[in-house]
Amino acid sequence: MRGQLIAGDKPLVAGAAGKKPLSTAVQELYEQKVKILTEDEEPEIETDFEVKERTPEEIKKEEEYAEE
Repeated sequence: MRGQLIAGDKPLVAGAAGKKPLSTAVQELYEQKVKILTEDEEPEIETDFEVKERTPEEIKKEEEYAEE
């Protein structure tokens, strides 16, 4: 299910404020904002950004910054 809602991601449907994550997830399914995939299906990922490979030094700097 949408564990991302529990983790704090923004809902994909309007009017979700104050609702429990499960209720919001059901509404997202109803409005076809999300799809349940079988084990054989690949997720359709749409990105509008370029993924940049990070060096170990960049990763370390990010981790140090996150700890502050």
